[in-house]
Amino acid sequence: MTQELSLIDRARNALSFSTTADKLKELAAKSVGITEVTNKAGRDQAHRAAMDLRDARLTIERTGKEAREDARQFADAVVGAQKELVALVEPEEIRLKNLRDAWDDARAAEKAEEERKERERVAAMAKRIADIEALPGKLFGAGVEDIKRAITALDGDDLDGIDEVYYPTASMAKGNVLEKLHKAYEERAELDRQAAEILRLQQEREAKAKAAAEKLAAERAAFEAEQAEARKAQEEADRKAAEARAEADRVAQAERDRQAEEARQQREREEAELAERRAEIERQEAEARQKAEAAALEAARQADAERMEREANDVATATLYAAAEEARELLSTFVGDDNLTLRKLSAALLREPQA
Repeated sequence: MTQELSLIDRARNALSFSTTADKLKELAAKSVGITEVTNKAGRDQAHRAAMDLRDARLTIERTGKEAREDARQFADAVVGAQKELVALVEPEEIRLKNLRDAWDDARAAEKAEEERKERERVAAMAKRIADIEALPGKLFGAGVEDIKRAITALDGDDLDGIDEVYYPTASMAKGNVLEKLHKAYEERAELDRQAAEILRLQQEREAKAKAAAEKLAAERAAFEAEQAEARKAQEEADRKAAEARAEADRVAQAERDRQAEEARQQREREEAELAERRAEIERQEAEARQKAEAAALEAARQADAERMEREANDVATATLYAAAEEARELLSTFVGDDNLTLRKLSAALLREPQA
């Protein structure tokens, strides 16, 4: 027991325990008022206090290590005393380090958040530049009004929000894209103009073909009307000639019947008169024949005139047919064989006799 107490005393003496303990308590008490780190000055204060406590701890540990070298048992006693002394300052050291580390972690988090925001800002600028460069592709096949609106919008974009690092790239992309959009606008406008001209020419050709077809139809209708009128006149002449012949036959038959009846009743008395009357009848018949022959000659003359008129109309029809054929070939050249007006004209030509 006495030996044990002697070792403890020796250990305490080796570390100047009483004097050192008072100093360490005083040192630890100096930083009790540090309860929170709110700025860098506070952080430095906590750090210096922690370092002072650490230095005191390291001094004790170094003195203890030197004392342990005397003997193993003495060393154990020194370790016990060391731990007792360390326990006086280590909790405060740990507390202060935790305060310091918490402040450092908060600054690290703030830095990480700033870096994240910076990455997002850079990504946003890169996306904005990429969107500008993608405009020509998005407007492929668009109309002139859409392209014009895109040019106006991009030309009015002052690239606000893009910093000096990315501004040259964005400005170059804007200039290149505006050049491409202006070129696309001109090309699209020219295509629209050509399409409008093609449509105008097609409509003009169709209108001409329609007019030619209508003219051909009108001329054919007029020709058919003339033919119908000629047929009507011929039928009227034939009817009148037939009526004249029928009337002549009726009159002659009536006269013959009358004369035959008178001849039967007065045959003997009127043979001379009957002969005279028969001569008269023959004269009338000759006159009727002459009239019939004259009517036949007139009908023949009318038929010749109508034939000549038909021949003249045939010549005119053949000219119209050729013109219509030329119009059909012209339509086929410009609008293709599938055009409705061309198909109508072709069908009309197939129905018409060709001179």
